[in-house]
Amino acid sequence: MNAPPPALLRCVDGASALALAGRRRAAPLDPERSRAVQEILERVQRGGDAALLAEIARIEGTRAKHLSELKLSRETLARAAERIDVQLLDALEGVIERVRRFQTAVLPQSTELRGAAGERLLQRIVPLRRVGVYVPGGKALYPSSVIMNVVPAQCAGVGSIAVVTPPRAGHDGQPKVADVLLAALYLCGVEEVWTFGGAQAIAALAFGTESLEAVDKIAGPGNAWVATAKALVADRVGIDMIAGPSEVMILADDDADPDAVAADLLAQAEHDEEASAVLVSTEPALAGRLSVRLAARLEELPEPNRSIARASLRDHGLHVAARSVDEAIAVAEAWAPEHLELCLRDAAAVAERITRAGAVFVGDATPEVVGDYVAGPSHTLPTAGCARFASGLSSADFVRRMSVIEYGSAALRRDRAWIEGLARAEGLHAHARSARAGRRERGGEGA
Repeated sequence: MNAPPPALLRCVDGASALALAGRRRAAPLDPERSRAVQEILERVQRGGDAALLAEIARIEGTRAKHLSELKLSRETLARAAERIDVQLLDALEGVIERVRRFQTAVLPQSTELRGAAGERLLQRIVPLRRVGVYVPGGKALYPSSVIMNVVPAQCAGVGSIAVVTPPRAGHDGQPKVADVLLAALYLCGVEEVWTFGGAQAIAALAFGTESLEAVDKIAGPGNAWVATAKALVADRVGIDMIAGPSEVMILADDDADPDAVAADLLAQAEHDEEASAVLVSTEPALAGRLSVRLAARLEELPEPNRSIARASLRDHGLHVAARSVDEAIAVAEAWAPEHLELCLRDAAAVAERITRAGAVFVGDATPEVVGDYVAGPSHTLPTAGCARFASGLSSADFVRRMSVIEYGSAALRRDRAWIEGLARAEGLHAHARSARAGRRERGGEGA
């Protein structure tokens, strides 16, 4: 009789998992990388186009005389879309529509309040004027990231969107941006696409150059150099978040399908060697069945996905043996995972008790990949326990809330004493006197 495969996930009890959750936080910025990135940022800020081109040549190996050579036309995007398989093109169009529908529905609306003395108070929702979106070009292609970052900004009413994306070596060895990314950009209606990346791209977006106008906010994932650059320019422009390695936590009981659980753990693990896949199970017998399915499904993956997933499970995978559903929920709440799957008999009821997760996926028929691609909410989500206080990206992240206050004479007379009392309590006598300064009567109100 063949021996069962060795467990691919380290097993701990619920108490140990709670202790681990208390130590979860985003990795600090590497000091040496931070210094190198800061130098790149400063050179581009001082030197504009010339310095940016020099950094692109030094780091990416792409040489151009003018930055305009690295800007793609709409015609180039259109030709790429024509080369895409029709079924894939249909999928991209469908997903864009799904995301657009959801992000329009969740967009905050302006609110107006009229007071008894005629004052008008307004919270106005104002779209950002210009946004930069970083589309990574590393180990995998992410047309979904194009959609999940560009469409929410468009739904918010952002008028100008600049996309930066580094080229990859094509089949002929020449660097190019993959057709599927360009097709997604074309279908989204993006007008401004630059073919360079890295910290130098973040510098260009944050500070601007002669050819590339600075933005108000930068969104989109990237490697450690991009994340460091975003952190270092966050005092100058808005950023979506500093995303760490991707992660999933699955709560499962005796009703869960081991094969589906194994598939979903691997779907996360193949992202990156640093990604984490965590199972919290209330069913002791699931461990053995899961090990068999996990090992089998791992061997079915092609390279390099198989090696990446194996390293991820080995170094960051975890199987938490919970004593009850209540303990499993407590672990999830303490962990505050980016993605939380509920493969439980009472998944909908448990979902009502979850308050700390980037996104929750309810029931066996809702694998996390549904959120990655087609559901509608953005898949850009907080990692490393940041779901305790942060939310996933949405159209709301591309607008500002601005207060508009309009008083008439009657309202000012009513509130004058309160203003004076509070101002004097704070020792701000000019504030108090401002409320008494002579002002013209307005709007037919009596003296």
